[in-house]
Amino acid sequence: MNTLSNVIDTIIFAVFFTLVGALLASSLILWFYADEKFLSVLSLAVFGALCYITFSLSNFRFKSEISELTFSVLQVIFAIFLSFIGCYAAQFTYDLAITSDSSYGVLSLIAVIFMVSQLISVFNHANKTLELFNQLSKLYKSSSTM
Repeated sequence: MNTLSNVIDTIIFAVFFTLVGALLASSLILWFYADEKFLSVLSLAVFGALCYITFSLSNFRFKSEISELTFSVLQVIFAIFLSFIGCYAAQFTYDLAITSDSSYGVLSLIAVIFMVSQLISVFNHANKTLELFNQLSKLYKSSSTM
């Protein structure tokens, strides 16, 4: 009876994650090919909500470590996004400083300092993410040998 229950649970989770993957794929297709931005963001929000609900209701080993690793990856992505914004701002203010006689050079310097600080933040968060990944990998290896 236990083996049959495991097979049924595996089938249910496989179907659920297939549907969630299709939801993510449809959100990307709507965004890039159909120019339906609202529906794309809505389906992406439903995808995120379903992933969060599934993760919070699931019961498996090393859940706290996996959530910490996920949060660390999100921090890296956000820092990369901010460094791209800093790079764009530096380029934009540099172009303004060259074409005009006002004090856009100071804004360009501030944007470059912001971009460099975010790149350092990306480096620090990426190191932390790799350490967490290695720690989780060691935990899984040590638990599989028992």
